[in-house]
Amino acid sequence: MSDPPSGPASPPAFKGNDRPFRLALRVFGVLLLLFGIAVTRRLFGIPLAVAPSPGSYALSFLIEVAGLAIVLAAPIAARQKVGAMAVSEAGVTGPGFLWPVFIPWSQVVLVCDDERGVLVQSARQSARIDFYSASYGFGAGPVGGGRPVENFQDPEGVVRFILSHAPKGAMLDLHHWMPA
Repeated sequence: MSDPPSGPASPPAFKGNDRPFRLALRVFGVLLLLFGIAVTRRLFGIPLAVAPSPGSYALSFLIEVAGLAIVLAAPIAARQKVGAMAVSEAGVTGPGFLWPVFIPWSQVVLVCDDERGVLVQSARQSARIDFYSASYGFGAGPVGGGRPVENFQDPEGVVRFILSHAPKGAMLDLHHWMPA
């Protein structure tokens, strides 16, 4: 018999889908770009068909560059935040500041949740699994406005997987995602 896989190289049972978050960032960047082009020119009383004056051009240019930067950085940001989230037989991987954080199951001491996801903690670090990172539309949704888009196909399955692999001595503090 072979030993179970160890380390972050084992294939994930659940992996985050970064497409909705990437799309949300791109939409935000395009809106910011349009704001820089249209609204700042309107504030200075410059028609869109006329070249702006140097003073208004600087503000407009900075906002346009910020919008373009968000549009271009959206795939990288989505991959680092949502694409880094995974749950495997070896442990939990979550987004970190510079690189993803990996916590083996043997080091898990606490599993807690909130309305957006689950936090898995070891003695030194924590990995957050967000089930929702983007929402579309307007209104009062569970994530604060609009219809939430899931990062995982089966959030309840992710929670069941985490609970089945967490050590027996780990503290569980689940209020929102406890499976029935």
